[in-house]
Amino acid sequence: MKRFLLGAALACLLAAGCESAQGGFDSFEVTVNVLGGGSGDGLVTEIETVLDIRCHILRGEPNQLSEINTANHCRGSFTDLNGLGGFQLIATPDEGNEFVSWTGDCESVQANVCQMSFASHEAVTLTAVAEFRPVGLIIAPSSDTFRPSTAP
Repeated sequence: MKRFLLGAALACLLAAGCESAQGGFDSFEVTVNVLGGGSGDGLVTEIETVLDIRCHILRGEPNQLSEINTANHCRGSFTDLNGLGGFQLIATPDEGNEFVSWTGDCESVQANVCQMSFASHEAVTLTAVAEFRPVGLIIAPSSDTFRPSTAP
């Protein structure tokens, strides 16, 4: 897809069809960070493969920007060439886990799919947080308020 975007940009430039209202070529950097939430495991990928995001969330991590590095594929960037405008991420839980929700700059469009959009024609950084949890995880109230029932 990256080659397609570069090829499309070149074709657009040659055809002079990608000029902005000011007469210049619009291109800007889009950076995306993927973080984990919850205590589960899962994989976040992008549907269009523009950013090379293939972020494996383990026990909710990485959950801070400082934990992201290029080796874990939780950060990606590309140059938007006149209006890609957005893309989608998909969360796939590992076996024994379930996907809970999206937060951050990611708008949920299906159960485990979110849309990341940008309207600006300036450099932009977006962050998506995918929350996973182990299947069957039940958080019980503290022992002060939880009284087990006894059989009669």
